[in-house]
Amino acid sequence: MQTATCKLLQSASVDGERFFSPPFSLFSVNFKVFFITFELKTCSGMAKTDSAFQIFWNAGCQMVSLNFQTPDVCMQLNQGKFEYNGACGYLLKPDFMRRPDRNFDPFSESPVDGVIAAHCSVRVISGQFLCDRKVGTYVEVEMYGLPTDTIRKEHRTRTVPANGLNPVYNEDPFVFRKVVLPELAVLRFAVYDENGRQLGQRILPLEGLQAGYRHISLRTESNFSTVLPTLFVHLGLKTYVPDELSGLVDALADPRAYLSQQEKLKEALHNMGVDDADIVDVPANKNGSAKGAGGGAGAGRVQPNRNLKINGSNSTGHDSNAATPVVQPKEQHANPGKTNSETAESKFKIDAINVNELKKDKIFIKLTKKFQKDIDDMKKRHQKQRDACQKQQQTNVDKLMCDNQKQAKKKPSSGNNSAPGSSRHSSLSGRLSNSGAGISEMSNNHKMRSLVSNQTDEWSSLIRRQESEEFELKKTHIREELEALKKLTTDAQKQQLVALKQKLENEGRELKQIQTKKSIDDTKIIQQDKTIKTKAEKDRRVKELNEKNVKMFVEERKRLAIKAEKHEEQLVKRHQDQNETLEKDYAKVLEQEEMNYRESLLASRPESIV
Repeated sequence: MQTATCKLLQSASVDGERFFSPPFSLFSVNFKVFFITFELKTCSGMAKTDSAFQIFWNAGCQMVSLNFQTPDVCMQLNQGKFEYNGACGYLLKPDFMRRPDRNFDPFSESPVDGVIAAHCSVRVISGQFLCDRKVGTYVEVEMYGLPTDTIRKEHRTRTVPANGLNPVYNEDPFVFRKVVLPELAVLRFAVYDENGRQLGQRILPLEGLQAGYRHISLRTESNFSTVLPTLFVHLGLKTYVPDELSGLVDALADPRAYLSQQEKLKEALHNMGVDDADIVDVPANKNGSAKGAGGGAGAGRVQPNRNLKINGSNSTGHDSNAATPVVQPKEQHANPGKTNSETAESKFKIDAINVNELKKDKIFIKLTKKFQKDIDDMKKRHQKQRDACQKQQQTNVDKLMCDNQKQAKKKPSSGNNSAPGSSRHSSLSGRLSNSGAGISEMSNNHKMRSLVSNQTDEWSSLIRRQESEEFELKKTHIREELEALKKLTTDAQKQQLVALKQKLENEGRELKQIQTKKSIDDTKIIQQDKTIKTKAEKDRRVKELNEKNVKMFVEERKRLAIKAEKHEEQLVKRHQDQNETLEKDYAKVLEQEEMNYRESLLASRPESIV
């Protein structure tokens, strides 16, 4: 058996709530640790007030050292809490406190996972045998529980003068609109005379109450039972339903009444000459969702259900947020959701980078001109080399022809034994045009054949070398052109990323402005709501609404962040695809150039100038 760890919380302050403010709250909610709480009274003054040990029980402490000195509210709360289990001194913790996989924050203002929030209303009707004297009396109803559930000094009846025997209060219900943790909440009924002296009180756990008309017997200040003093009240216990869902819940709870109401509305519209097909629900704007939280004190107020064809008013008449049926042309409302979605997507749409547009950049144009100049210079240089080679070969042929002519004059009858040549020089043919026998002799001269062969090899080698130089220059140009385009593409991609981030930042700022405006408008609606009577109730509504808005705003910003990340990933992926496509295109160009060069090498044959 595993031994539980024991920890001691000790304080010298009267206010024990400071234990459960950070960082102590991190330890107080670890329910797998056995906590003993011991609180010392302050040494200054002679105050006899007791500490509110209710907060220690609600925070999960297993054992608390009590130091009650006077029968005040704190002592009454503790005795009333443990009276629920026959005053045996032991209460079982709620299920969410006993489970090791649950974390509980005692300062949470939102419902705990797995725990259904409650809605409680108390109507004090009358009292019996409250006092044997003719004094004025009134009743206070309070709730103690978690800090968000604790409501004090707000609900009290009117004072019934000179009647302590059977006063009739018949007050409007005192509504505890939202009880986050009903298992930890208790109701306190306290009866006072007109001088503020307590005549009786009773502490009742909310979990043990039943709805309906009830007689509640009162106790003394020391929590001793009395016989005659009682209160006659009506208790209303319901499940808490958020205002925006109350219309749907009421329609499901009483579908006949809802359908009857819809039929009456349709009949009224039909009598006005309005066709059902022309009725379009006007969707509530972002600021309209707060109206439901500000109107009416009860939780049974009907709100519109946007999934229904026609929104009706509720039975209590407090539906200030209902969508109004409006007669408008159908064309104006065709697929509004799709249009909004397309508009939101087009807002972040970025066109693909066009390579042809990048080639119009002055840097690329300058590089292209440089490439053309290099090719032109190479062609001029190659032409000069060919001209020089041709001139040198012409000189050699002329010299050989002169030597042969001189030799022929000395030996006119001698002939050449060489085989027929494959090529002739233009000057040779010109000079021997009138002598057919001379041409034949020159062609058969072995020196001429050797010279022509050497010149053919020299000329072919020059042409191949020039083609190789031209091929290498084109390859260099292709690589440099690719690098230049890649640099321009990278710059354009960076600009697109910056533009996308700027759009997303603008969207974030707009969202924050909308959220701020919504929060201000919602608070203003609650403050101006005449149905909320007390300032404390308005403050609770504002606090609850702010918490709800914060959660909604956080979710909206998370969705925006996810959308931003998604758009950035898509843009980066598209940029990668563009880079790969660009490299593939230039690889194909380079491959085609190499193929052309290889074909030229395979098709080359000895050449000479004739």
